[in-house]
Amino acid sequence: MGEKDLSQKNLEFFPDVFADCVNALLYKGEQVLDGSRILPAPTETFYPDTEGVLHDQFQDISKYEMDGSAIKVQYTIENQTASDSRMVLRKIGYEGAVYRRQYQEKEMYPVVSILLYWGTSKWGSPCSLHELLKDKLTDKNKACVDNVRILIYEMAYLTKRERERFRSDMRIVVDCLAEGGSYVPTEQKILHMDAFLRMMRILTGDDRYEEMLLGIAEEEKEGKIGMCELLDRYWNQGVEKGLTEGRVLGKAEGKAEGKAEGKAESIGNIRSLHEHKLSAEAIAELINQKAEYINQILSLCSRYPEEDDISIAKRLLKNC
Repeated sequence: MGEKDLSQKNLEFFPDVFADCVNALLYKGEQVLDGSRILPAPTETFYPDTEGVLHDQFQDISKYEMDGSAIKVQYTIENQTASDSRMVLRKIGYEGAVYRRQYQEKEMYPVVSILLYWGTSKWGSPCSLHELLKDKLTDKNKACVDNVRILIYEMAYLTKRERERFRSDMRIVVDCLAEGGSYVPTEQKILHMDAFLRMMRILTGDDRYEEMLLGIAEEEKEGKIGMCELLDRYWNQGVEKGLTEGRVLGKAEGKAEGKAEGKAESIGNIRSLHEHKLSAEAIAELINQKAEYINQILSLCSRYPEEDDISIAKRLLKNC
């Protein structure tokens, strides 16, 4: 999964986010797993091929729930951005390796795995071993084959009730994915700013999250601001900057051209917000403008997709 995989693991690695994903998804919001009682577990296991040669395999994130000094449960989170038709076989391999190790040790404990699917389309691959082997199973042997299942959660399709179970930074992530253009930022504070912004940049494809990351002071990465303030600070400042520059240019190079330059910066920011899937109403609220004005700009951008921001600004001024 490359960079996307690393960004997701970066946020999920934090104990509070890891425990929140398990509690919100697996336990329906009940606070079963305490982030203060989990420790990192090995993510590399080994399996032999048909000739007895060992091969390594890597899981995304795995953690132990501790009961004092004893392991109570091992939880694993896997991430996928595309359907994998043989994912159930990977699960069998991962969990089988852990149980095989337990066979040689005194300590035994259950292994619980969940898969977070981040794709924009619905998961279309088999979710169980019986489903994967449906063409091979017969009425006689089906009952003899253990039906291993994958616990899959389609993160972009979680219901509002499911999203409300999250308490960590992941709540903002799933709300953005699910609500798209209708998403309105809340005052929830972001605790892991660096990891959060990296994950949002990868999931949305919006490079402005990287710009935010570069522009945020070190102390603000510790969770002193929320999504609403983030967007306001970095996008709204850009709009104001454009308007100010336009006023200066208007005095120096001619009033009409200056206004166009100023509005072009504003239009560029509005385009970016719209590409980020914010609705006209949400954009209007963020930059303190009327929704009708935003819709007028978006309409011009749609009618003239090849034109740059200055050309759109001139058309806008001509219509005003």
